[in-house]
Amino acid sequence: MTSPDLPSQNDIHQLLLLGQAAVEAGPGRLVEDAAAGSPPVPYYPKPLVEFFMAAGQDPWIDYQYDIGQSAEMLLSPNAVEQADLARLRSLLTFMVRGERFNDGHWGAMLAHGHLPRWLLRLSELA
Repeated sequence: MTSPDLPSQNDIHQLLLLGQAAVEAGPGRLVEDAAAGSPPVPYYPKPLVEFFMAAGQDPWIDYQYDIGQSAEMLLSPNAVEQADLARLRSLLTFMVRGERFNDGHWGAMLAHGHLPRWLLRLSELA
């Protein structure tokens, strides 16, 4: 399954609107699970969930993204700020799918400034 077409200007505009609402809503919090010994579970504000749900759909999802490259982009100074739309899409896929393997990943992407940096670069490319 591939999505070769990059997002359109309308797709970008719509995701930027959702992204702004997500940033304004904040990263949420971890909530203690009622079951004894269970790790805390994330509670996310609705705008953050809506952003990541939209980001996990075509044309935003990159079915061939590289987890390692995307993680390195977040740690590398200026990598996000210099990324083209295809690289931003790969990085967004990393952010979306990270929650599947690491509870709290979405909130961390916002709290550590990665999502705001990503949104800024997308707005520059728009």
